[in-house]
Amino acid sequence: MRVRKQFLELVVCFLVCSLSASAQQDENGPSPLAQLVAESKAATRITQSFKPFTKATVNARRTAVDAILKDVSYLTLSATETRQLWQKRPGYLELSLPTSTGAELALELAMLSPLETSFFVTTSESNGQPVPYEPGAYYRGVIRGVPGSVVALSVFQDEIIAVASTPDKGNFVLGRLNEPGNQTGYILYSDKELPPPQGTICGTTEPIGYTEKVREYLQESANKTTSTKCVRVFLECD
Repeated sequence: MRVRKQFLELVVCFLVCSLSASAQQDENGPSPLAQLVAESKAATRITQSFKPFTKATVNARRTAVDAILKDVSYLTLSATETRQLWQKRPGYLELSLPTSTGAELALELAMLSPLETSFFVTTSESNGQPVPYEPGAYYRGVIRGVPGSVVALSVFQDEIIAVASTPDKGNFVLGRLNEPGNQTGYILYSDKELPPPQGTICGTTEPIGYTEKVREYLQESANKTTSTKCVRVFLECD
């Protein structure tokens, strides 16, 4: 379903953006996100590990992707392993992702949903009324052995999507390949290799003094006390 897919992408993007500040390394110790993961791990009696992906054989249809992305891994999702993960939904888990180099990304994840109890979804056809939506299991975490890393991962009955960010290598994106009838074919790639969009033009005219006003606003915001209260957000997608 298109709405569901776009909403999942927005949730992961929102998670990564909201975590970026908390992932900054402190000179006196680990980041707040790393501390959260460590506390969740310490509270877990038995650590559950999952390997829902295996490396897939590259076929001719993907040569176009290979022409753009050099550091890319083609993966196959195990339906059985995904169902087990979905059913158990542990508070803390460790998940491995194969990479093109042969090494694995070892993710340490703690469950922490971005959705509050009053969350709902509407569509343009529902006249403002909520439509059925089953939330996923949302995890935040780090890449083992990579200080300053940030991971946002969402698990559903038949799908897993994630973004893992590192200070030196940028973002690694995990998602299902957009191929007809595909359910288990996935791709893991670094978005640093994506070419910039071609031919994009911003037609908005900036008012006189716009740049100075933005600079003043940013300075005022930096001088204000930072709030730790939760903020409600409204997400809209086409």
